[in-house]
Amino acid sequence: MLTETQLIEFRKKKKEIQVIDEHIKALRETIGAKAASLNEPTKASTQGSETERTIERIMMLEERYEQLRSEYAKERILIEDEILCLEPNERALIRLYYLDGITMEEVAEKLVYSIAQIYNIRTRAILKLGGTV
Repeated sequence: MLTETQLIEFRKKKKEIQVIDEHIKALRETIGAKAASLNEPTKASTQGSETERTIERIMMLEERYEQLRSEYAKERILIEDEILCLEPNERALIRLYYLDGITMEEVAEKLVYSIAQIYNIRTRAILKLGGTV
């Protein structure tokens, strides 16, 4: 049995992975900018420790990122197995919205349904999976 709550949590995990990835990239850019200014003697001592803290933060985020990606991959396989009982359009909706994280409007556009039809298909799929809406 797969509930909508589990699917929502999975969707949140994907979003968290994306946010962490963006944060890591931004921190790496910050380090690059700081490294260029380390050649100035007056800034070197204060920026050195700040750079070390930034590197520690990146390492911590990378560890969390890898943990989430591992969990995400395992959970996605389980969800893919669970949704095999659904009709093709229901599976596609579950994949696009909950697994890939796109909006319902984008799902409607990709599957060529109205937004009202998409919500009906989602409700039907969740009920078939044994969940409640």
